[in-house]
Amino acid sequence: MAGMGVFAFPMVIGKTNVTSSLIWWLAAVIVSYVAGLSLQLLFGKSAVDTPEELAKLQADAVTEVGAQAANVKEQAVKQQVQAAMAADKAATQLNAPVSGQVVPLAEVKDEVFSSGAMGQGIAILPSDGILRAPADGKIALVFPTGHAWG
Repeated sequence: MAGMGVFAFPMVIGKTNVTSSLIWWLAAVIVSYVAGLSLQLLFGKSAVDTPEELAKLQADAVTEVGAQAANVKEQAVKQQVQAAMAADKAATQLNAPVSGQVVPLAEVKDEVFSSGAMGQGIAILPSDGILRAPADGKIALVFPTGHAWG
């Protein structure tokens, strides 16, 4: 009879008259309503969360999920950086670009370099006339005088 509402009343009425089963059934319905109402009034108020409490619980849950997501993302980024660094260390090897005699920049016959306007450094007088790239790459620019390559 659960869920039938008022349509359950005729089911307990006898064929000829109102029987005692209807009276007991009505008493049971009344007792269940009164018991439910009483229990709700006594204990229900503290068991039901206020809108402020619900908002705080939701905010805490969102904060926790956000922190977990940030932690997962941070770990993934750390792993990617470590993998890139390991690959970079294994793949990068620099070689000497030229063989020759090391000379201070002050002795170079170019005013821009010897004055230090381009910064501190050294010059190398090539001994074998071969210039190699220090790493894999392409020469993309050669200064017209041939003194600078990049």
